[in-house]
Amino acid sequence: MYTIRALLLLGGVFFSWPTTAADVSPIPSVSRMTDAGKAPVPFDLATLKQNWKQRIAAMRAAGSLPLIDIESNPSEDLDMQSFARQMDNEGVALIAFSGVTKGRGWSDVSRYAVAADPWRYIPTGDGGLPPEWRNNPEAFARTTRERITADGYPLMGEYEFRHYPSPDQVKRGNTKRDEDIPIDGPAAHLLFSFAAESGLSFQIHQEIEDRLLPPLEKMLMQYPKAKVIWCHLAQMRYQSRNTVYRPDYVRKLIEQHPNLYFDLYVGPPDHIYPCSG
Repeated sequence: MYTIRALLLLGGVFFSWPTTAADVSPIPSVSRMTDAGKAPVPFDLATLKQNWKQRIAAMRAAGSLPLIDIESNPSEDLDMQSFARQMDNEGVALIAFSGVTKGRGWSDVSRYAVAADPWRYIPTGDGGLPPEWRNNPEAFARTTRERITADGYPLMGEYEFRHYPSPDQVKRGNTKRDEDIPIDGPAAHLLFSFAAESGLSFQIHQEIEDRLLPPLEKMLMQYPKAKVIWCHLAQMRYQSRNTVYRPDYVRKLIEQHPNLYFDLYVGPPDHIYPCSG
């Protein structure tokens, strides 16, 4: 294509090809993200935002809807090069890359991802996942506040308050991921207050059950400036434990709490929860 374009220009014929996301965002030079080292912190958000805007604009110009995944926990062994091509082919503009501590403190995985590919990844704080979050949620929340502030992360990650084992985990006999951290407890207050002070959003995983809704509403009311993204709209593990959550209840939440947002991802219709059917 380069030869054809050069000939057209030399012949006095000017033709413009549409710019694609692949054109404006180079494929990473490394396959394993840790081979790129760590991006310096605080993150250069001004430059990163320019990169992201170019990708989004290119996708829109090409007539596609740019998809943005606001929180993922990929493995450090992810093949960055083939995944970048897959993102381009499937219209995924950006992925908010969140680390998992795995018993070693703050992971810094986002810094590796951004260093390897500053066009496709949004640095995101370590999510509230086991084991650290479960073992000492208050210390985890304090570390979150410190590192997010010092390193300039634009997003905080997803925190599991009430979380049942996933269908796949249940099928494998792994029932350890049964998290139950009060959403109105000390760790939650640290996160909600930080979100309110900083203006940064954070995500929660909170199962849909009658007993779990009032504490969440209380926190939303107490921290009206905290931007909270409730993950998995209408994902219900135990329908018998809910008599309240319906479309009219969701509408009421949105109207009463403009600081509440919803993540729309849920499993497909055949994703039956083995423990409840």
